[in-house]
Amino acid sequence: MAIFVKDIVSAVTIDIPVQFNHIEVVCVDLSFSGVVCRVICFYRRPGFSDTDVSYMIDLVKCLQKLCSTEKLVIVAGDCNLPDIDWTYYHAPNSPVYNTFIDFVNNYGFYQYVNQPTRGDNILDIVMSTSNTFLEDLAVSVPLGTSDHNTIILKTNVLVETTCPRTSMSYFDFEHTDYDAINEYLAVTDWNDIFSHSITVEDSWCLFMHILNDIFVSHVPVKTTGVYTGKPKRKATHYPRYIKQMQKRKAVETLETVWIA
Repeated sequence: MAIFVKDIVSAVTIDIPVQFNHIEVVCVDLSFSGVVCRVICFYRRPGFSDTDVSYMIDLVKCLQKLCSTEKLVIVAGDCNLPDIDWTYYHAPNSPVYNTFIDFVNNYGFYQYVNQPTRGDNILDIVMSTSNTFLEDLAVSVPLGTSDHNTIILKTNVLVETTCPRTSMSYFDFEHTDYDAINEYLAVTDWNDIFSHSITVEDSWCLFMHILNDIFVSHVPVKTTGVYTGKPKRKATHYPRYIKQMQKRKAVETLETVWIA
């Protein structure tokens, strides 16, 4: 698991406490345009056994530790919890579901993904302590051979910019020539390439260099989002107790509907 950050953004890796080394999670603090936010990414494998319950408890404890900050917090990942109703932040009554949804509600997170990310289920989520953090979010086609859809988002975090007009370029994986990539990889002598590596970090750098060459050679680039120089609105941060009250009212509304 990894978080890739452009070099124009200042990133500081946050160490994961040693007691959570078995948890698949990464965390970074990002600084840009005077805004600092904490981004946490995690993965939880499917399952609801006793082992999965223990893992979920440790995962939530780890997330609680990382969320103990005054910074804007963004949590994203594959939680593999298909039966959560994100309209009302309500979940089935089971230890795995209860542990996670209680964490979400207690910390006042707003979950943005409202379209299926695999099959008919929302498995991949993007949450924030601000309900105005995102300006736009779209669920697109899977990346490469992934069986999960891609989530593309546009934030409201950038408050200022020094460029009067600029644009954003991105790789268009939907129209990539994957046959050419397969041919390129088939003739790559990986043993020879990695024979020049002494450490794992060296091997990783070589691999990323090759991957970047493939992107540049075989993946088309699209340009979008021309910026007019108008300042973007700043994200609104509601106190945690206000967000908890909002979610509590939503749950009460759901319960009233069921009773009726």
